[in-house]
Amino acid sequence: MRNLLPDNIALAERLEALPRSSSAQPHPQREIDSITSWASAFLMYIAVINEAMPQKTRGLLAYMRSILGEARRNECFSWKTYDTIFRKNAAADPSKDWSVLDHSLHAACLQ
Repeated sequence: MRNLLPDNIALAERLEALPRSSSAQPHPQREIDSITSWASAFLMYIAVINEAMPQKTRGLLAYMRSILGEARRNECFSWKTYDTIFRKNAAADPSKDWSVLDHSLHAACLQ
């Protein structure tokens, strides 16, 4: 099992090693209702991933640029649909390259 998810295992191990504050309370999840709230949340995600796997940062930033461009071109929320599905696919396949646009998914989200 360890061989199937090496990046996720490495991230989990590094997160477990981080110091924890006893006063830290979990924050309630906020709804992503705009590209601004998405960008803020995604930057936090990049910061966490960068600590454990800095080699992934460039791809995540390229992905963010693609999503921001899509949001600028289309006033509808097709960017949000693409992002949700892409992230689920990336979770299932940690080797997925975040910097490469999934053209078939993109086309499906625009319909």
